[in-house]
Amino acid sequence: MPLIFKLLKINKIVYFIFFLSHCIFSQTSVSNDTISSDTIDPVYRRFRVALNYSSANTFLGKKDSISIPILTPSFKYTTSKDFFYQLNLVHSNTTAKVFDQLDLRAGYNHYFNDQWNATISYTRSFYSKAVDRLNSIVNNDVNLFVGYDWNYVYSALSFDYTSGSKDYSYNYYDTIIGKLGKKNIVQFTETGNVSAKDYTITLMNSRQFYFYELFNDNDKLIVCPEIDVYYGSQNSVEQSSVVRKIVKGKKQKTTTSNDNTKYPFMAYTFNLDLRYVYKKLTFNLSPYYTLPQKLATDTYLQKPFFVMYGGLFYTWKWEKK
Repeated sequence: MPLIFKLLKINKIVYFIFFLSHCIFSQTSVSNDTISSDTIDPVYRRFRVALNYSSANTFLGKKDSISIPILTPSFKYTTSKDFFYQLNLVHSNTTAKVFDQLDLRAGYNHYFNDQWNATISYTRSFYSKAVDRLNSIVNNDVNLFVGYDWNYVYSALSFDYTSGSKDYSYNYYDTIIGKLGKKNIVQFTETGNVSAKDYTITLMNSRQFYFYELFNDNDKLIVCPEIDVYYGSQNSVEQSSVVRKIVKGKKQKTTTSNDNTKYPFMAYTFNLDLRYVYKKLTFNLSPYYTLPQKLATDTYLQKPFFVMYGGLFYTWKWEKK
């Protein structure tokens, strides 16, 4: 399909998401004209610069076979109406490029009241051809998120629809017998393409504990234990495994269905998020331990794994007058 048609298709998806968010959330909004100026809370525009670290590449409860550290600078702007736009640049030591992945994300946050909140977003990912990470087959991610604060526990349900495709090529050698019976070893190159789509539901439960004025009047520590449960399909994981086997010389081209319900993917993740805030600066450290269940592909995907996440954030905000 020509590139211009692909871009038009992507734009239609983005426009539909924002149209849907306006239709859903505008019904619950209260016009400022009906509220006294004394009761209106200030609204802000926000711009955040972040540098995130991961000790390994993960994707919805899955982890690459080799633990390759990932460094991700990101930039996020949130409007006074709670629409947000985010750019992520991904660096790893597996390619010659400084950044071998680019993510563009746009979405909308809505707060129904002090307990209910929701988010709708779309992410488009671009990869260098040399990238061989687990999620490099995923180009599109539509996310719907709903959370509820029970006062003692915060629960959320997140739904992801992911889709994408990937081109691959590999070299192999064959013996060609010439006219005089001479044997010549010739290198051949074969190319192909794989695609996949997945549906993933994540149930999250967490609790935040606040510790104020640890070192001065302007800081706080937020400790948040969390348990996540993943449920869904795993077609992108299986197709990534197929590509790796082909490229490594195992040329059996067995592929999997994009309607994989026989082996639903499940994983349990335990996380302790530590967040230290000083004025506009935030430092984050999050150890994750994951127990994958019922994986139908390579054995390494069934093993429990530990990943350390970290981040440094700086946020500016301006009040809308």
